[in-house]
Amino acid sequence: MRRLSGFITQLVFMCALGGLACGTQPKSVRPGMEVKEVYEFYEVEQAPEMVSAVQPEYPEEAIKSGMEGKVTIQVIIDENGKVMPGTEQVLSSTNEVFNAPALEAARECRFTPGQMGNRKVKVRANIPFAFKLM
Repeated sequence: MRRLSGFITQLVFMCALGGLACGTQPKSVRPGMEVKEVYEFYEVEQAPEMVSAVQPEYPEEAIKSGMEGKVTIQVIIDENGKVMPGTEQVLSSTNEVFNAPALEAARECRFTPGQMGNRKVKVRANIPFAFKLM
């Protein structure tokens, strides 16, 4: 929570993988099965789960002007559960002022690794952020 000019401003933060409960059947790595470099979240037997969420900084100009918004960042999560540098990109945004803080926060989020069979794999996932003044 932040105090600015006598007003209490709270960032409502939502940082979770989008669409992981998609109802698809898990796949296992079997002999002769294709092994991919990067899997989509719905293709893996065990999807990554967020273990450490980072709250993005609410931009001062957005606070002063009363702006709220949402940003969805797409990332690739590596075999260690970290966001791979250079893979983060803005998929959607209600206002550009929120993009840089959301990208920075996404880089710092940590996950359990995705798995195919007994193998940890890289997984593409979406991280939504909601910027809301209270």
